[in-house]
Amino acid sequence: MDILTIDPTDLVILIIIFCFGLFSLFRGFTKELISILSWIFAILLAISFTPFVLSKIQVVLPSISLRPLIAGVLIALVVYILFRIIGSLFQKKLGKANISAIDRSLGFLLGVAKGFALVCITIFITKTFLNETEYPSWLRTSKSLPLIESTTMFVASQLPMYLRKNFEQKPIDSFKTETKMKFESLNLPKLKQGYSHKDTVYNEKQRLLMDKEFRKIKPSQNKLQ
Repeated sequence: MDILTIDPTDLVILIIIFCFGLFSLFRGFTKELISILSWIFAILLAISFTPFVLSKIQVVLPSISLRPLIAGVLIALVVYILFRIIGSLFQKKLGKANISAIDRSLGFLLGVAKGFALVCITIFITKTFLNETEYPSWLRTSKSLPLIESTTMFVASQLPMYLRKNFEQKPIDSFKTETKMKFESLNLPKLKQGYSHKDTVYNEKQRLLMDKEFRKIKPSQNKLQ
């Protein structure tokens, strides 16, 4: 019965992801794709050009330790706004065509992906500034947290080294260890009695039953011949 119950935190996460999907369902695939591509290009260009902008920000804000974050956010916002303007002009040229069912369905899937990405980013920021012992109880009991963390850490491991250095207080390897332990601690369905992980062959009772069935099949085959 415990397996069927859902944690309140997991329910909230599912509702958030579903709301993003529902919103994208009404927007359609084209609008949602332009929005997601705008964010992707904004983040990629922010990662690529942050080292160049960082040297200029260091002169203006020498005492602030979050200079890489400020530089990245500024670049991402500028690029995102530019791409949204280009996207809106592109949509006007296409005209206001009716959104088909396929377009809406694909938009829903993109919205779900965007909602999941937002949840992963939120968890990443939380784990960056909080220790495991400082987590609120509602977050520690979440069953979906290991999946979200593993996805987040895979993406974080692909970041350039100059960005990963900003998160040395909580190395990525420790994230992986914590996530593995949480997966192992989940209340997964147990095997039925009489079976174990070592059961890789038929037992005596099963072999006798199968022999009995084979004997029934052989006479019918002989009659056909």
